[in-house]
Amino acid sequence: MQTWPTFTSFVKQGGSAPSNNRSTNAGILNSARDFGHMVDLKKQLKFPLDVATTTLRANVLFLSRATTKLVLF
Repeated sequence: MQTWPTFTSFVKQGGSAPSNNRSTNAGILNSARDFGHMVDLKKQLKFPLDVATTTLRANVLFLSRATTKLVLF
């Protein structure tokens, strides 16, 4: 069972807690639960051939096959 992330707001002593105006949508990585990651260590990252054929190389790659989303850094 996968749990949802919880957010903790730290408040200085004597301060008041901020209002809870945080959106439930935390970005593209929140859109899928199966994101896997790959990292380039000394130019060893091989781009997944089933995703695309390219000579370009990313340093960090997040891939969700369920939602067919790819995030490159």
